[in-house]
Amino acid sequence: MSNEVIPDSRVGHWWGIIFPRTLHDKSLISQLLSFVVGISALVFGVAISFLQIFTLPLVIALVLAVHVIQGDVRARSARLRSN
Repeated sequence: MSNEVIPDSRVGHWWGIIFPRTLHDKSLISQLLSFVVGISALVFGVAISFLQIFTLPLVIALVLAVHVIQGDVRARSARLRSN
Protein backbone atom coordinates (compact mmCIF):
# COMPACT_ATOMS: atom_id res chain seq x y z
CA MET A 1 0.00 0.00 0.00
CA SER A 2 1.65 3.18 -1.15
CA ASN A 3 0.95 6.52 0.36
CA GLU A 4 1.64 8.85 -2.54
CA VAL A 5 1.39 12.53 -1.94
CA ILE A 6 0.38 14.40 -5.05
CA PRO A 7 1.54 18.00 -4.79
CA ASP A 8 -1.30 20.35 -5.56
CA SER A 9 -1.17 24.10 -5.19
CA ARG A 10 -4.94 24.21 -4.78
CA VAL A 11 -5.05 22.18 -1.56
CA GLY A 12 -6.58 24.28 1.20
CA HIS A 13 -7.74 27.02 -1.13
CA TRP A 14 -11.33 27.80 -2.03
CA TRP A 15 -10.58 28.07 -5.75
CA GLY A 16 -9.64 24.40 -5.82
CA ILE A 17 -13.35 23.65 -5.46
CA ILE A 18 -14.36 26.01 -8.26
CA PHE A 19 -11.44 25.27 -10.58
CA PRO A 20 -10.52 21.61 -10.09
CA ARG A 21 -7.85 21.76 -12.81
CA THR A 22 -5.43 24.50 -13.67
CA LEU A 23 -6.09 26.41 -16.87
CA HIS A 24 -3.02 25.11 -18.69
CA ASP A 25 -4.31 21.53 -18.26
CA LYS A 26 -7.48 22.35 -20.20
CA SER A 27 -8.07 22.38 -23.92
CA LEU A 28 -8.14 25.64 -25.84
CA ILE A 29 -11.94 25.57 -26.17
CA SER A 30 -12.28 24.92 -22.45
CA GLN A 31 -9.91 27.79 -21.66
CA LEU A 32 -11.87 30.12 -23.93
CA LEU A 33 -15.17 29.03 -22.39
CA SER A 34 -13.78 29.53 -18.87
CA PHE A 35 -12.60 33.02 -19.81
CA VAL A 36 -15.92 34.00 -21.42
CA VAL A 37 -17.98 32.64 -18.52
CA GLY A 38 -15.71 34.34 -15.97
CA ILE A 39 -15.85 37.72 -17.70
CA SER A 40 -19.63 37.39 -18.20
CA ALA A 41 -20.15 36.61 -14.52
CA LEU A 42 -17.99 39.58 -13.53
CA VAL A 43 -19.84 41.98 -15.85
CA PHE A 44 -23.22 40.64 -14.74
CA GLY A 45 -22.27 40.99 -11.07
CA VAL A 46 -21.08 44.57 -11.52
CA ALA A 47 -24.23 45.45 -13.47
CA ILE A 48 -26.45 44.03 -10.74
CA SER A 49 -24.48 45.94 -8.11
CA PHE A 50 -24.92 49.23 -9.94
CA LEU A 51 -28.58 48.46 -10.51
CA GLN A 52 -29.08 47.93 -6.78
CA ILE A 53 -27.15 51.08 -5.90
CA PHE A 54 -29.03 53.35 -8.30
CA THR A 55 -32.50 51.81 -8.01
CA LEU A 56 -33.22 52.92 -4.44
CA PRO A 57 -32.74 56.68 -5.07
CA LEU A 58 -34.83 56.39 -8.25
CA VAL A 59 -37.63 54.66 -6.36
CA ILE A 60 -37.51 57.28 -3.61
CA ALA A 61 -37.60 60.10 -6.17
CA LEU A 62 -40.50 58.45 -8.00
CA VAL A 63 -42.51 57.98 -4.79
CA LEU A 64 -41.88 61.59 -3.77
CA ALA A 65 -42.85 62.84 -7.23
CA VAL A 66 -46.09 60.84 -7.15
CA HIS A 67 -46.93 62.22 -3.71
CA VAL A 68 -46.20 65.79 -4.81
CA ILE A 69 -48.24 65.42 -8.00
CA GLN A 70 -51.14 63.79 -6.17
CA GLY A 71 -51.04 66.48 -3.50
CA ASP A 72 -51.00 69.17 -6.19
CA VAL A 73 -53.93 67.55 -8.01
CA ARG A 74 -55.92 67.21 -4.77
CA ALA A 75 -55.23 70.82 -3.84
CA ARG A 76 -56.22 72.01 -7.32
CA SER A 77 -59.46 69.98 -7.28
CA ALA A 78 -60.26 71.30 -3.78
CA ARG A 79 -59.76 74.89 -5.03
CA LEU A 80 -62.00 74.23 -8.02
CA ARG A 81 -64.73 72.80 -5.77
CA SER A 82 -64.52 75.74 -3.39
CA ASN A 83 -64.94 78.31 -6.20
